This record gives sequence, C-alpha cells and structure tokens, in this order.
Amino acid sequence: MTIAALEAEAVALIDSAIEQLERALRAFRSGDARLGRGVVTAARRNRAGADGVYESTLALLGEGSPPAADVRRRAALLHTVLRIRHIQVEVAAIAQVAEDAPAAGAASAAVGAASEQERALGLMGELTLNRLARARDAFAEHRSELASEMTATAPELGVVSAPVLVGPAVGVARCLERIEDDAIEIGEQVMFVSSGFFQELADSPWLGDGPTRSVVAAP
Repeated sequence: MTIAALEAEAVALIDSAIEQLERALRAFRSGDARLGRGVVTAARRNRAGADGVYESTLALLGEGSPPAADVRRRAALLHTVLRIRHIQVEVAAIAQVAEDAPAAGAASAAVGAASEQERALGLMGELTLNRLARARDAFAEHRSELASEMTATAPELGVVSAPVLVGPAVGVARCLERIEDDAIEIGEQVMFVSSGFFQELADSPWLGDGPTRSVVAAP
C-alpha cells in the first residue's frame, strides 16, 4: 500500500473520531446509555483500524531508500496514527461515563450551577472539535501554514474555569484536554513533514523546558 493510501485511511479515521466525539458528548449530556455503548463499539473498531494503518506504515518505513522528505512523511504518519488511536481511547472513555452511569450527565444538569457547568462543558467540546477538525484539514491537505497557525494558538480549554466542573464532568473535561493535545501533535507532524522541525524535541527537558498545563485541578 502506498503512503498516500495510508494517509487517506488516517484521514478517514480522524473523520470518524470527530463524529464519535460528537456522539459521545451527546450521550453524556443526555444520559443515553445505548448511544454510549454504540460509541464505545465504534471506538474499538477504529482503534483496530488505526493499528492496521500503523503496521502497514511500519512495513513501508523499512522499504527501499527513500529521500529524506519521504522518510519524514512515513515517520509522521506513524506518530499521527498513534495520536488517532489515543483520541479513540479518550472518546470511548467519555462514552463509557454515559454507559456506566446513564444519569450522570442529566443529573448534573439538575443541580444549582448545572446550567453553568453544562455551558462550560459545551464550550470545551466545541473548542476540542474545532481544533481536531483543523488538525484533520492540515493533515489531509498537507497544509503546513494551517498546521502552524493551529499549533501556535495556545490550548484553548484553559478559558474554562475548573471550579464549575464537578462529578463526572471533570473526567470528561480531562478527556477533552487530552484530545486537544493529540490534535495539536497531529498538526506538529504536518510541520515536521514540511520543515523537518520536530516540536517534541524542542520541548524536551534536555533541550529546554516543555510546556505544562492542566485545565482541571485534581479533585
């Protein structure tokens, strides 16, 4: 299989991740256990698909003596597929809340400042979906300028105040934070293919202080 075909499969997996994330958040808000189970099943299937793309890319990485640009492209796809797989893990974790405790989302919406919490979590979901969609476009279209713009934007979930999140919503927020980080890393891989600059090395503690952040404080 060619690198272009494998990249197309990765794009399809990101598209599915976006769709399943929307469904997982809807399942949490409505307490829909059936929808949650469907998302968990789809996420499991997508993880298997990501594993297949990873193995095929790994085999391709060892073929021939490609130019440096092609080596970067193959290596970037490996890293991107791992991020996609991790996104599916986080999506399943959100859906699992609705499956394990179907009333979690709805019950939290019935207390005191619940409307504020629902609004905050809704904003976090929108920001995460937007970041992931931009990473998808940058990767699919090999647009380093879009990736650069997207990764240069500070992680946006920090605009949400942690104190308004309680109960199961805290776990959902943490999943969203990690998905946003994964989306940023996908954008960084697009830049790596274009320029050879690898952000993870620049953030290495051996080369400089990497950024640390958390959108929610530990309970």
